[in-house]
Amino acid sequence: IFSIDLTGQGNHYVSRSARALFGETMEAQLTDAGFWTQQTHPEDLAIRREGEKMLSATGKAEFAIRIKDGRGGYRWMYERHH
Repeated sequence: IFSIDLTGQGNHYVSRSARALFGETMEAQLTDAGFWTQQTHPEDLAIRREGEKMLSATGKAEFAIRIKDGRGGYRWMYERHH
């Protein structure tokens, strides 16, 4: 659904379906560094933090967490970072 270059040297991509699903503008998803953390289900924040640590240490991470959708409900999302 989306691809974000964390190095700042590449391109970002957020599909229309992601915008519709999460109810946010593409700009918010790309420019707000805390967007995905704020949208993460509270019970899954530790999983996100561990994934971020793994990404920092190895340059790769994979995990599944619940993300708040545009209607206030949660959906499972699989994240793969490389």
